[in-house]
Amino acid sequence: MEVPSAPAEGRKVRVLVVDDSKVIRHFVHSGLTKKGWTVETSDGGREALAKIPTFAPDVVVCDLNMPEMDGAEVVASVVALDPHLPVVMHSDEAELTRVLRTVNLGAFDFIPKSRDLAPLMAAVHRAAQHRWLTRDNHRLTGELRELNQALERRVAQRTEELHAVNRDMRLVLDHVDQGFATLNPDGTLSSERSAVLDRWLGPYRADKPLYAYIGDQTGVESAAWFQVAWESLADTDLPLELVLEQMPKRLVMGARTFTLEFKPILVDGRWDKMLFIMTDVTSDLERERAQRAQQDQLRAFEQIMRDRKAFLEFFAEANAIVERLADRAFTDLPELRRLLHTLKGNCAQSGVSGVALFCHELETEIQETGEPLSAAQRSALTELWIPFARSVEVVAGRAATRDLVEVSSRELHATLDLLRRGAQSNEIADRIRSWEFEPAERRLLRIGEQARAVASRLGKGNLDVEVEHNNVRLSPEAWAQFWSSLTHAVRNAIDHGIEPISERVAAGKPAHGRLRLSVRTRGSELTVEIGDDGRGVDWERVRGRARALGLPHQSSADLHEALFHNGLSTKESVSEISGRGVGLSAIRSVCNRMGGQVSVESTHGQGTTIRWTWPETTDSEVFRTSRSATPLAAPPVC
Repeated sequence: MEVPSAPAEGRKVRVLVVDDSKVIRHFVHSGLTKKGWTVETSDGGREALAKIPTFAPDVVVCDLNMPEMDGAEVVASVVALDPHLPVVMHSDEAELTRVLRTVNLGAFDFIPKSRDLAPLMAAVHRAAQHRWLTRDNHRLTGELRELNQALERRVAQRTEELHAVNRDMRLVLDHVDQGFATLNPDGTLSSERSAVLDRWLGPYRADKPLYAYIGDQTGVESAAWFQVAWESLADTDLPLELVLEQMPKRLVMGARTFTLEFKPILVDGRWDKMLFIMTDVTSDLERERAQRAQQDQLRAFEQIMRDRKAFLEFFAEANAIVERLADRAFTDLPELRRLLHTLKGNCAQSGVSGVALFCHELETEIQETGEPLSAAQRSALTELWIPFARSVEVVAGRAATRDLVEVSSRELHATLDLLRRGAQSNEIADRIRSWEFEPAERRLLRIGEQARAVASRLGKGNLDVEVEHNNVRLSPEAWAQFWSSLTHAVRNAIDHGIEPISERVAAGKPAHGRLRLSVRTRGSELTVEIGDDGRGVDWERVRGRARALGLPHQSSADLHEALFHNGLSTKESVSEISGRGVGLSAIRSVCNRMGGQVSVESTHGQGTTIRWTWPETTDSEVFRTSRSATPLAAPPVC
């Protein structure tokens, strides 16, 4: 059932009231009608379900205790009929388990029956607005999808037109749009080669090896790296496939990007010549990036609609990182790698996959060259980010979210209870002042949701996440960078620690892994923990990697220190999730700047716990919202 969308302001609410009491139905009908709303009533669930398709209500108001069909059954049936139709429970039921059951089944809100209809009216109005906004969101998403598809069709059409224009040019320009050449064992090019190579690399001198020919365009470092790989081909003790794998596969010259392929021409089982293929993939990369940018913009719109504040916090930090990376004076390689890794992880968690993938490519290039970002790489990152940033600013605006204070109904009721009991004014003031800070629960739940997504993406099943927040509230400004960097530890726990389902079952563990996220205070000390029940840290592998990097590796303390060393990873291969040895180093760096300490506890086959602790400080405040609402100290703003 679909009702045409309309602006929320000025629209009449259509309400279906379900109650077996004629008196209550008349009372609610009379009150809601006075608001100018259209109201229909039913004395039971079956009659109500029959009226929904024709009456098309915006909200259903339903009693919980009814003889024919109780409120929980009505909620389940309405959700099955129309998942987006909100049901507001209106009952004098006091049993919490029954109330929670309706909420778990999909009830929008629960309002106790009262002579005062104002709370019910407010809940109905909120529910109606929610339904209208949800419908508008779906409509806008559909329109954006249609626009994106239209743009893709236009790109495909223009691409085909360009191919048609270029067909005749290819006949003239050597009949190919790739550079082909046959290489001799000494690296020189034979006379059989495409003319396009001369256009790309300049006129060729007959005695010049390919690595020197390319080096004239790309620099001494690239030529030297190419030369070492080529001369390894003469080593007959090494497998040919292994040596070919070390050959350069990509070449960047100014604004153009080329792929390089080397295919051996075998004679009697040994390579005699090498077929070299050079392809200009600049347009393909630009097109792929344009498509990913469109997808990123659509995902950003969806994220803003779902959790505007969280997305804008991510956006502000990511924007600052991009500005730092774009600064050509910033050449500190370890810090640059940490920031790039953080940007990649945060973008991936927020659905900005195009930027995350580009950061992954930059990480690979930095690891291969051992050099900071080049001017061209910094410009490319900026050019990719700016259109996305502008689209976010258009959708979300530049207004700050810090002026909003969010308070849960549980916290509000607890404060009202203190007022009714005549609590001291300073106790009430402390509690209300704590509302300026952010509940740690929100951050932990968000991180838990991201952890489940990573586990699902890696094929590790439905991750069980346990959150222990202890009503701690933290300054969002002081802790933003820590929460952002914490995603590194979570991704490592899922990728490194939690085993695949088959491995867990074989070890006698539950099929699905468990992740525990905790924030607590003890005295004046604040502790954040991440624990998993995975395979634990392979300390012998840490020892081997530390030895290879020239790090101390004899004692347990040495291994704990090496675990956080920039560049040390126990993974055999690098993925978009982890494997570069940057994440733990980045989060310890943030923790240290905040005056905290980090420690690791790990048991083979049982799991790992990483713990961050901060002692008392007076630079800023953290409130632990409890009955006493005692203010606690917190780390300073970084």
